[in-house]
Amino acid sequence: MQFRFSFLLLFVLFACNPEEKLKKEIAGKWIISEAFRDDNVTDMLQNAYIQFETNNIMTTNILGNDSESKYTITAENITQTDPPNIVFHIIEKSSSKLVLTSEFEGFSFKFVLAKSQ
Repeated sequence: MQFRFSFLLLFVLFACNPEEKLKKEIAGKWIISEAFRDDNVTDMLQNAYIQFETNNIMTTNILGNDSESKYTITAENITQTDPPNIVFHIIEKSSSKLVLTSEFEGFSFKFVLAKSQ
């Protein structure tokens, strides 16, 4: 009986973990379809992407070269935890579209990303 209770408790704890659910929802490769720097459209991020894995690893080329970093996620933010530490604020999230904003080196950015097929 105690085994069943322990199993049930673990199941409920992990099944209800909102961060795990969010990681699964954003997992995959996202291509930047539009980018704004200080509210102005910029084409400097053409062919840029962010790829999220469910093991808290993200790969991106938004700073130029491909780089891999750890990340954390909440309902409001995705935080790149390896330098450079960047906080991406989640503005909109669906199965096909992700809109993020961020501040980096004195500039404000807005990224509109489409889920890669």
